[in-house]
Amino acid sequence: MSEVREILKDSRGLNAAAQLSAIDEISREKNIDQRKLNEFYSGINPDTNIINFNLGGDHNTLHQACTFKTAILRGFVDWKDPSEVRDIGVPPKEDIDYSIVKNIKIFKHGEMVQPYKNGILIKSDDSCKGPQVLYTYDLQNRTEFSNIVEPILRTENKIYYVTSDISKQLLKHKNNFTVYFVFTKAHKNKVFKINLGSNNNLKSILDFTSKIEDEVSNVALKIYKSLPKNVYDDIASMNGLFDFIDNHRGQIKKHNDDPNQSTKLTYKKFAKSLAQKKIENYSNRDLLKASYSLTYVQKVVSFVNMMTAYLENHKDMPTDGLDSLFNYFRESKNIQETTIMLFNALNDDNYAADTNKKFLNIYGFNKRKMYLNRINRDNKKFSVQCLIEVYTDLYFMHNYTEKGLKLHDDNYLDLKNATQIDCLYYWKHSDFFSIAQKHLSNKDFPLFLEEGEIFNKNNIWEHFQEFRESTHFATRYNETYDLDIEVKDKVSLILEEAMNQETGLLIPYNACVELKDDFNFRYARFIETEDFIHIFLHDENDRYLSELYCKNEKEFRYWLVNRKQIFDKPENLKNMFNRLYVKLASCIRDWKVLIERDRTMTYRGHRIPTGVKSDVKRIIYLPRVKYKTNYNKEQKQREKIFYNESRKFSGERRAHIRKLPNGMKASKTQLVLAETNNIFLPDNYTYVKESIWGEKNMTQRQIKYRTKSLNGLLYCTDEEFKTHQDISQMSPAGFEEMCEKYITRLGWNVLKRTNYDGGIDIRAIKDAADNNIKKLFVQCKHYINSNNPIGPDVVRELKGSVDLDEIDNKDCDIEMMIISSTRYTFKAVEAAKKLNIKLIKTDDIRKE
Repeated sequence: MSEVREILKDSRGLNAAAQLSAIDEISREKNIDQRKLNEFYSGINPDTNIINFNLGGDHNTLHQACTFKTAILRGFVDWKDPSEVRDIGVPPKEDIDYSIVKNIKIFKHGEMVQPYKNGILIKSDDSCKGPQVLYTYDLQNRTEFSNIVEPILRTENKIYYVTSDISKQLLKHKNNFTVYFVFTKAHKNKVFKINLGSNNNLKSILDFTSKIEDEVSNVALKIYKSLPKNVYDDIASMNGLFDFIDNHRGQIKKHNDDPNQSTKLTYKKFAKSLAQKKIENYSNRDLLKASYSLTYVQKVVSFVNMMTAYLENHKDMPTDGLDSLFNYFRESKNIQETTIMLFNALNDDNYAADTNKKFLNIYGFNKRKMYLNRINRDNKKFSVQCLIEVYTDLYFMHNYTEKGLKLHDDNYLDLKNATQIDCLYYWKHSDFFSIAQKHLSNKDFPLFLEEGEIFNKNNIWEHFQEFRESTHFATRYNETYDLDIEVKDKVSLILEEAMNQETGLLIPYNACVELKDDFNFRYARFIETEDFIHIFLHDENDRYLSELYCKNEKEFRYWLVNRKQIFDKPENLKNMFNRLYVKLASCIRDWKVLIERDRTMTYRGHRIPTGVKSDVKRIIYLPRVKYKTNYNKEQKQREKIFYNESRKFSGERRAHIRKLPNGMKASKTQLVLAETNNIFLPDNYTYVKESIWGEKNMTQRQIKYRTKSLNGLLYCTDEEFKTHQDISQMSPAGFEEMCEKYITRLGWNVLKRTNYDGGIDIRAIKDAADNNIKKLFVQCKHYINSNNPIGPDVVRELKGSVDLDEIDNKDCDIEMMIISSTRYTFKAVEAAKKLNIKLIKTDDIRKE
């Protein structure tokens, strides 16, 4: 080692010969086979796929040079084919005009190669210290094109791609191919030259990619061929990131699937951990931009395919403003021309400006007209609406998102708490309808559920392949879904009631209802516009799933189902959707029907929803407790009464809107009143001021109906469930004991039982005014296995039993009460009023 140090004591004068001498000395000390070293340093041959080099003593100390050389040598010894790996030390240098270098853009993970002299020019801002590696790609017997860009070379941190046009330029140098490296941290006007000569891998890739011509059968490749150059750069950058993730994912899978888990266990754990760590280190920003590029290109392919097919099969152009878009493309003769026209329109060139202006003025980014009509279609077909939808999505992405980093204006996406799956899946599954109307914030990411668990928390490498291979579906919205017939009828009745009996007040903007009965959704957020009620279900990290309700329909649009973001067994999905859609319909009904909404819906102020890990405050309404659906007979009867009454109480309401006959308009007075009361007034509607509400104009049942939330009608709390269960399992004697305790809490002294007359179960007394005594007679009715209601006969029976005690009750104030574990019929309530008998339910006991 002393000789080595002597040779290399001046590290800045380090040259290839000195390095070789030093490493040979080290290799002998480390017992590395000298015969293999001869091959390692014998120069690049046609089969060489991996080239090791460094930038010399100007940039590496002696210790660094020895360390990385030794590591490379040890790796070489175990290499399966020594002919594939070579070390060339420090490549020769030559001058280059800096004006050429400064115009080359550097992309992070992948970029297109730049032809230069007899090869390509690579500009790198990587560190010039330590070992450098250059890999050539192997086609691996591929015979079909899969992408418009193909990888040709790779360094440690970046992959370089070629197109067919670039390959044609480089083919003439395939027998004397040179890679020129500019390391900006070493020299800005010098290049390091690596001559690969006649490399077999390079020649096969150049031959392969140069054959991608216009007449290829793959339609997508024809579209790719017509893309602008800047889109190629984005595709290369995206593919670079994806290929690196795929490579690391393959290493993880290899070590997971290795049957010889007992051998070299420490090394395997290290290699697997290193691959996982590399994937985890990819930034959310890079993943978000890759998500954007993938989605953008897929939407381009979708639009061009649909537009070309539409023009081929339809001679008549659409009307109602659509002609301003379709007329622009109607002169297209093939897919390539349609692609070029699309980017002319997206870039808003002078000749396309009028087209975009007319079209976007009519459809805009709110897409209101497009979504007014429900679409029932075969999944393999598309409609004009789908085509328009994809165009507006593309226009928005192209002009307002800064290649995926923001939503609109300067509203950049907040990636601080986002997971890698949040970012990778963002643009592919974004709700553009909501983004365009600014209903989503920069912290809202699409939510995915898999078997009841939040999919977004998973490791990205476990699902990367399925993500990369998945296709873009432009036609997923506004389709139907078959709920259980009873549930569907229930949802339709609730929504119909909400729209027919509304007070005329809009849902408070961005108002939220907490969902304490759900494992994943923490709250539902509502936004009402002229035609729609848009609903967002949020998890603990504010990720969202969206749903749409069109106000002139009797059912939802079923986005929760058709966006394909919830995965589970069919029976579990069925139960989830049945529950969710009833819940959402109930919330809409409460917003639209209830009077005194803040009190009835328990307004809770501006706060962070319970269980949400966010600093975003929401406008929160009920519930304070957890509600669940109750399917027992009593619940079914309760719902039956509700639906019956919902048809009765459809008279005048508080301030509301009313549709006018065609051609009529609201008076100026009504317009002013509506505006003053913050009520939106659509065309052909007028404003009706509030009526006088109260007992004179409204029955008690109607008042209760108008002040009772469906969360209390259709759902029960956990506590109520337990109470109902405990009470239903009581014996008659136990039920009477519970009633006695209740009577005692009311201040009565319960008399010990001797021999009560029939129809009287509890007797109690307490002091009254003027030294008099009050007596209480109670009848207890507990049906163990039946929820049959209490009828008027029971009420009359109690009155008759008390009358038989008339002699004992002289000079006493008499009170009568019935306590039941079930409900009372309407006739029973009327009879009790006439006879002055109190009717108590176990629900009342629980509340008191």
